[in-house]
Amino acid sequence: MVPGQPVSYQDLTASFNIWILIVTIAMVCIALIDIFLYKNRKLQGRLAILGILLSLLNIYLYLNAIHRFVENQGRHTITAVFVFAIPILFFLAARGIYRDQKLVKSLDRLR
Repeated sequence: MVPGQPVSYQDLTASFNIWILIVTIAMVCIALIDIFLYKNRKLQGRLAILGILLSLLNIYLYLNAIHRFVENQGRHTITAVFVFAIPILFFLAARGIYRDQKLVKSLDRLR
């Protein structure tokens, strides 16, 4: 930063970096596909785990992109919490899918 020049503010969004954009779009696609795969629980569970990994990669890319900004000149919005909620929600989905699969297997043994 050069002294005397005005600081221009820039929002850090998914379109800020091409890799952040690609990972974010992939996460959204996986989440949407995962909802409608209720008949194929094995693939649904794998996609939920892939969603967890992609969301952790997304958090890493966001934190890495933050270092390009001037220190103590930015602010965080309340929507930044959603970035950290996504892996938790994918984990809860994977846990529910695992429990459903376990229940179906136990019911198949009873037949």
